[in-house]
Amino acid sequence: MNPTIAHEHPDAAPLTAVFIDVLKQVAQIPSPRLSWRRKDAYGDDDLRCTYCGCGIAKRHRMTAGRRPACASRIIPVSAGGCASEYVNVMPCCTDCQKSKGGRDLLEWKPDIDEELQARRLQVLHASLNHVVPLTARTAAGAEAVLRKRWEQPRFRALGNVFMQYGFLAWPAGSLPSAQGAGLMFVLQRTFGAVDVSPDRAWTVFRLPRETWHVAAWLLIEANALLIKVDLPPPQAIRFPAWDPVSLPDEHQGRWWVTLPADVWIEDVVRYWKRMALARRAARAEMNE
Repeated sequence: MNPTIAHEHPDAAPLTAVFIDVLKQVAQIPSPRLSWRRKDAYGDDDLRCTYCGCGIAKRHRMTAGRRPACASRIIPVSAGGCASEYVNVMPCCTDCQKSKGGRDLLEWKPDIDEELQARRLQVLHASLNHVVPLTARTAAGAEAVLRKRWEQPRFRALGNVFMQYGFLAWPAGSLPSAQGAGLMFVLQRTFGAVDVSPDRAWTVFRLPRETWHVAAWLLIEANALLIKVDLPPPQAIRFPAWDPVSLPDEHQGRWWVTLPADVWIEDVVRYWKRMALARRAARAEMNE
């Protein structure tokens, strides 16, 4: 951990220690077991790996030239990928699954074909997503905002903002390779983030609370699933969460809410319908 900074808050060190301790406890989310895909796949003698095209089969049905079959999620559940095994799961060989690991398919294979691109967008549509700013105005505008995020690989981050400081964290090395260094540079140079990583397993940044929401939104627009880390009751009393009365942008206050894409698109459409009705009613009153 970095040495103490001369002007930092007296609670900086204890709050950082508490956050990192809680972070390690909540970080691991067990993935649901994949059963139906394996069962169906093993009964198909013509099944092929979605990624490399090689023949795959269950070990006791193995023939020459085939590889062991397994199931692979396009978007990992830990990064908000939908739990539906009929949407988010593809049959593949164990070699490809070992290589892909728990990454977004786009991070593993940036040059996926159009069919897999369409399937990935379908998965992201059904997956957990952060709020769409109301400035999108229309369903098409909201869809465009989401698709802009989805151009980048989905990754998982954790954080929260307290009365003293805010934190953003992720497992070390888990940021998409194409944008990881740039994101960390901007956090430090633009938002005053300080690297307080406890070990090689985690990357943790501590930020001034005044810049935290904008910095968090930078990650969200880079297609992060930003998970809220709450402190347990004893520590939460000493280090309460910071909930500012107003923020420059309305959507920043809802950073921790994640819902499927269709819900956010409808949220934008309903808001502007209500605004149109309110303006119409106001004009009618003026004309009376």
